[in-house]
Amino acid sequence: MCCSNFDINVIRNIILESQHLLHKSADSIESIVSDICGLQYDPNPTIHLNQYIMLWNRKRDFKADQLDVAAYK
Repeated sequence: MCCSNFDINVIRNIILESQHLLHKSADSIESIVSDICGLQYDPNPTIHLNQYIMLWNRKRDFKADQLDVAAYK
């Protein structure tokens, strides 16, 4: 097996860190969205807050209006 020399926990932590999911980030919203290769806006009313939830999970002290400002101003 080619990957037997790798510790799965190390690999998992690298992936989580790169997605800003291991620790909440103090980076700007623009930087976080760039690191995760975009943010999907979902207008479906049952899950319309998905774009905010994605950032609440990643950005320290995130407020919904921060995304609105970053996206529209």
